[in-house]
Amino acid sequence: MKKSRILTIIALVLVAMLSFTACGLFQDQPTPTPEAHVCESVCSECGYCLDADCTDAACATKCQGHKTPDEDPVDPAHKCEHVCETCGLCLDADCTDAACASKCQGHEVAPAHKCESVCEECGKCTDADCTESVCAEKCEGHVAATTPVISVVPAELEINAGEDIDLMFGVTVSDEGDPDVKVIIQDSQDFDSNVQGTYVITYAAKNKFGNIATATRTVVVNKALSALSLEVQKNLLGENKWQGTTINFKNAEYVVLNASATASEVREST
Repeated sequence: MKKSRILTIIALVLVAMLSFTACGLFQDQPTPTPEAHVCESVCSECGYCLDADCTDAACATKCQGHKTPDEDPVDPAHKCEHVCETCGLCLDADCTDAACASKCQGHEVAPAHKCESVCEECGKCTDADCTESVCAEKCEGHVAATTPVISVVPAELEINAGEDIDLMFGVTVSDEGDPDVKVIIQDSQDFDSNVQGTYVITYAAKNKFGNIATATRTVVVNKALSALSLEVQKNLLGENKWQGTTINFKNAEYVVLNASATASEVREST
């Protein structure tokens, strides 16, 4: 009886050992390492966790007040808009940003470059020698604004009253930027070729760029020449000396005589 009990106990122990072995309780199993926590709510300023509900040990230290992702983003680094070009320090006395704590002690801002050679078509610089940064982009070939050139030859003319004259004679205009430019009489001072006097004729030309050129000519109208015609009643010189039946006279110094004219009047008129 006692022997059977002992055998029963031994059998139970063996069964228990086999069960434990099958469950792996007696095998050396490595302890699994938990995955490192990756926080998805990190402050961009201090690098600490922003999530108050996160209980992971890696996030035990929380951000103490920087903005959360749900709020407005943190302002970027301050960029001063009033920087001295000589020393690089802030010129704005009212600026209180920490980045502008050091102020310029008296330098002045260099004046902005104003290009004097600008293409009328594209607005870009046409001066190849200009090295200013604002003029880095050059005009690729538009014609620079030009000004007409008026030529008046001769610049002075004299005529006698009654003679015809073309006031545009010898007047030309040229323009490299506008080959179709025209020249006109801008002011003739009421020129009258039948009236003695000195007239200054003004010519003008305006090109497509809006540039205007002017030039002048002085025209002097002198006293009219005489126009006497004498009829030849008898030719005593012979046909080989004089041909025709009239003799024409033209001279600037003449007077008109009539039946009542006196010698003194003639002398005064000449």
